[in-house]
Amino acid sequence: SVVCRWLASVTVDDQQDHVSRHRACLLLALSTVHEVFSSAGFWLSADERSTVRRAGQAALQSWRFLVKDASDRGMARWNMIPKVHAFEELLAHVERSGRNPGSYWCFGNESRMGLVKDICTQTHKGTTSLTALVALQTHFALALEGRLRR
Repeated sequence: SVVCRWLASVTVDDQQDHVSRHRACLLLALSTVHEVFSSAGFWLSADERSTVRRAGQAALQSWRFLVKDASDRGMARWNMIPKVHAFEELLAHVERSGRNPGSYWCFGNESRMGLVKDICTQTHKGTTSLTALVALQTHFALALEGRLRR
């Protein structure tokens, strides 16, 4: 967060062109979202949710401008880390649930892909698909049963 704020301050040049303003806006908005998630509890207040919504939309708007600007100049796409689809999903998740993603892992489904890969590489080549599906189904059923008991 501190690094983003510092980068935003040195990114804006004296001429205040659109590109430098959008870079600074993107960095400040990402920093704001991070600060809210870092300082808030498990549940976000209405003010915190509003701040995340405004900052998140500002970040996405600036990112889209930077992508279009890079494309218009024939440059490679302007990449953003974290990936934009994950950031958009994060904002939608906050809006739906009101929970602070800084206090739990809300992308568990995506992180399960490593497990699927491990299961697939441990199965016999001739029966990979069937064995992988059975193993994944068994693991999922056990995980679900564990969650229901909590």
